[in-house]
Amino acid sequence: MDVAGTTLLSDGDEFTEQRSFGFVHACRNPYAQGGESGRISLTWAFSLPATTCPVLRIEREDHVEERVLQADGQWVNTFRRRPSLWAGRVAGVCEPSG
Repeated sequence: MDVAGTTLLSDGDEFTEQRSFGFVHACRNPYAQGGESGRISLTWAFSLPATTCPVLRIEREDHVEERVLQADGQWVNTFRRRPSLWAGRVAGVCEPSG
């Protein structure tokens, strides 16, 4: 099993993307996207602790801007907004079949 790695993806034309992962590192989910006019990145894209305030960084040729976003309990809010995601289904996963 691979426990860490990096890959560079390309569509063969103009789009490239670098992805990295590692189980030996601290748990975090950064996200970044670059283009002709700049780059945007997020320190925590998903699965962050409920009290963590992610930082959105916007980079352009002439300036850099950072915005601290509000903390959000992603998992709690997901189930609050969509109770059908877990209602009756979670229990069914653990029940023996037949």
